[in-house]
Amino acid sequence: MKIPAEKIETAAPKNDARYYLHGAYLNVETSELVVTDGHILVKHTVEIDDDDISGIIPLEAFAYARQTKSERITTFDSSLSAPYAYVNGASFPLIDGTYPDYNTVMPEAGEVTICLDLTLLDKIRKALFERTGPTSRCVVSLQITDKHSSVRVESDDNVAVIMPCRM
Repeated sequence: MKIPAEKIETAAPKNDARYYLHGAYLNVETSELVVTDGHILVKHTVEIDDDDISGIIPLEAFAYARQTKSERITTFDSSLSAPYAYVNGASFPLIDGTYPDYNTVMPEAGEVTICLDLTLLDKIRKALFERTGPTSRCVVSLQITDKHSSVRVESDDNVAVIMPCRM
């Protein structure tokens, strides 16, 4: 499987008691690689190799792939041993567990689709919140009228607007 290693590590949990979240779920039937930290969920479409199997690939495999500049991880199940992920000759046992049913939380495309430049959303985050460290919360509500209107961003008594992008 061709991997987006840095993107997976960004969306993965840093510390979590739920061991099955310490990996990304590879679904070979749908060519999807899914990672969640319990607050966000990211799904990537990936190129699958012929021998790949579905399973939870440990985050250590992605870190190793990034460090060794490997672009591929292979998942393999041998009847002689447990299923593994292989990266540049190193092997990582797949996590034994049940990954959350990500399809139940992934909404269908809505009636109104808007395009936002995420760098602008980050700029608004910096403008609305004084502290933006790893423990600070930056919760906003987004109000969207239609796909051509601006997006109203509210947090407590603060308001900002993002202009829509054209695709």
